[in-house]
Amino acid sequence: MRNFYPAAYVTTHTQRSARTGTGFTLIELLVVLVIIAVLLTLLLPALAGARRAAKTVVCMSNLRQMAVSAASYAVDYKGLSYMYSWTPGRTPSAFPDLVIPAGASAAAAQAAQATDTIRRRSPAEPNFPLNSWIPAIDYSHLVLLDYMSVPLPVPIAACPEDRNLQLWQGDIAAFNAGAFGVRQPLFTGPAGNVMRAKPYSSSYETPPATYDRSTPGNRVSQSPFSHYFYGINSRTRFGPARLDEVIFPSLKVQLHDTHQRHARRQLFFAHPDASQPVLHFDSSVVERKTIDSNLGWVSNAPQFGPTAIVYEPFQFEPPTSTGAQREIFLGRYRWTRGGLKGIDFGPEVTNAR
Repeated sequence: MRNFYPAAYVTTHTQRSARTGTGFTLIELLVVLVIIAVLLTLLLPALAGARRAAKTVVCMSNLRQMAVSAASYAVDYKGLSYMYSWTPGRTPSAFPDLVIPAGASAAAAQAAQATDTIRRRSPAEPNFPLNSWIPAIDYSHLVLLDYMSVPLPVPIAACPEDRNLQLWQGDIAAFNAGAFGVRQPLFTGPAGNVMRAKPYSSSYETPPATYDRSTPGNRVSQSPFSHYFYGINSRTRFGPARLDEVIFPSLKVQLHDTHQRHARRQLFFAHPDASQPVLHFDSSVVERKTIDSNLGWVSNAPQFGPTAIVYEPFQFEPPTSTGAQREIFLGRYRWTRGGLKGIDFGPEVTNAR
């Protein structure tokens, strides 16, 4: 067949094909790659945002499940919040070392109850050690999980963005061997015995007013040394609160995360720039900004409020926002003015004691 294309066209097309192996020049391929790179640059933040949004939904679902179980517990236990109930001389455990005699401290009986729960509920911990600790602080959720009859550790106790807690939950033997390095706590120092229970901890913390049944002057208070420690004395009493003490259930926080996690940067919950899903006493879960909350009080001396929290992170916690060793924040909804009678979001109650 006769070729109607000019010789120059045939030569150029042949050379182009030889250079690239296709019908495109190298420059054209580079342009396509640049366009793809630009599209990826634009899309990746959107995809990351979508992943964070999906995990926020899971986090809110965790809190709702806890709320439903807490409401069911209150129905079964005459309107009380979930809380440790063992007392000296009344520790119905199948483990001989967890039978606490009458005359011992209430803290010893509650430590036995928490230890008993972990031993029974965790296949990995049949010999979890009995330590001297006060599980009402930071571990009151174990009472609720025991009521739910779930094996420990349980996923709903961990925010999906709490990667360290999920790591510990996934391999408790490795955690106990210290295999995770800086991503787990040390088992030494004044908090070492409590740190041993960290795989059974929760991302979500309970405000002290829910479990502090002490008289004024003996209430649980914020330690001036660390966000993790609290001040108590021999007359501090832990016990379940009556839910009818909560006057404004839609404005009072029942559970919240210790950190903002659903953002590019993790922040301590009391940081003014932090926001997170919080569970209210009416069982609603709402995304809240810390800056919109009322300031916390000094529980033992409300006339001196608001209280302050020193955030000095442990090695496995998010760093301070400034890179300094510590930051100081106002208490916010960990220390609601008026306790259970107070308001976290909305017009503040200032005369409640």
